[in-house]
Amino acid sequence: GANIGLYTIALAQRVGSTGRVVAFEPDLANAALLRRNLALNPTGAKVEVIEAAVGNEEGEIPFEMGGEVQSHVSTHSGGHAQLVRSVTLD
Repeated sequence: GANIGLYTIALAQRVGSTGRVVAFEPDLANAALLRRNLALNPTGAKVEVIEAAVGNEEGEIPFEMGGEVQSHVSTHSGGHAQLVRSVTLD
């Protein structure tokens, strides 16, 4: 995911005056920080944030958020896993 925007902002600075960046971030806390960081940056208006994971099919997938691990797709629904929206790029 886009996390808090380090690469998102760098890419937004490079897409030119008519370009745009689409940033996918399923962790809601990270998405909020991403939006805050984009608001502080002049190129932030070029970024569309989508609160979803990217996968090979649309639906919902278990996703580990926060806790003592980095956010990631999970193979089970235990622990900190929550269902998040999954979208495809095509």
